Amino acid sequence: MLVNPILLIFGLFLLGVVICFYIVRRPTRPYLSGVCLILLALFLGCTAVVNASLPPVSQFDWANEVMRKLTPFVVFRKQPTQEECEASFRVYQSIDIGLVTATLVSIGYDIWNSLLRSSRPEEEP
Repeated sequence: MLVNPILLIFGLFLLGVVICFYIVRRPTRPYLSGVCLILLALFLGCTAVVNASLPPVSQFDWANEVMRKLTPFVVFRKQPTQEECEASFRVYQSIDIGLVTATLVSIGYDIWNSLLRSSRPEEEP
């Protein structure tokens, strides 16, 4: 595996629960945008961890050492090679692009819904 399956299962489960919640309840608050932003931050962090394990090494050795210790968890290998880290970086990069797209779409959806709600006349009881 080039990506930790625990992270994938957690992300897909959380996204699925929120999408089902949107279908059933049609909430007025932007829960989907928030979840997409949280998942984007999580996977961007994973991408940064994998990127820190690739050469060239930056000048912040203490920060790179901390990130390199997290690399086996993120890549899901005991001692990942440089090729595995590069392949994992490409996978995480694709996940990040998908999450950025999903976040922008969900924010657009929330803005669209708020504009539609504000343009409707409110019913008086």
